[in-house]
Amino acid sequence: MPPIHILLTLVWLSTSFLITIASPMMIPVDVGTNEPARITLILENRQAFGRRTSPTPPPASEDPAEPIQVPIELCIAHQGTDYEHWMLIIDSTNGFHAQIPRLGNVGYLKAARFPFKLRTNQIVTGLGKAKFRTQDDMDDVFAKLGKIRMPQKAHELGGNCMDYIHMALDMLVEKGHILKVPSNFEMIYSKSYRKVRKLTWGEE
Repeated sequence: MPPIHILLTLVWLSTSFLITIASPMMIPVDVGTNEPARITLILENRQAFGRRTSPTPPPASEDPAEPIQVPIELCIAHQGTDYEHWMLIIDSTNGFHAQIPRLGNVGYLKAARFPFKLRTNQIVTGLGKAKFRTQDDMDDVFAKLGKIRMPQKAHELGGNCMDYIHMALDMLVEKGHILKVPSNFEMIYSKSYRKVRKLTWGEE
């Protein structure tokens, strides 16, 4: 049996040999890069496994924002009576009309905006939809509709509440919010105005 010190020496040499074989520095190098092939492979694997890609943000839309579309309606209260009154309704709850002012020149009707709520003595006719670029654009138009000045006195041609509605629709056309004054409004307006002319001025 070999002496104990010889055995210890052999064990030490065999352990060193195994460690050397396991070391990546002893692996043949990559001829193309002159780098240890094993190190390159390990680094590549680690990078591929641990890589985290940031989500690509969606491309910004080049299309302009969709316009706001709201219904417009004609509301006639007490139709066929001496108290008949016309109102324009936009987006169901915004009412516009011309009425006798409480103060000021009573000869002219005064335009006003008011919160609309349908009542039993009112008839509503749809006139299509109006388009607005933004809410601010719509609010600006609403303010202008409430400031329309009647060109004639109430008892004169062109000065009553029916004329105000026509003027309001003309403004919407001028500002590009509707293409034209709705044809069904024109029909109702013409038919009703014949009655007004006959009752007020005795015209046939």
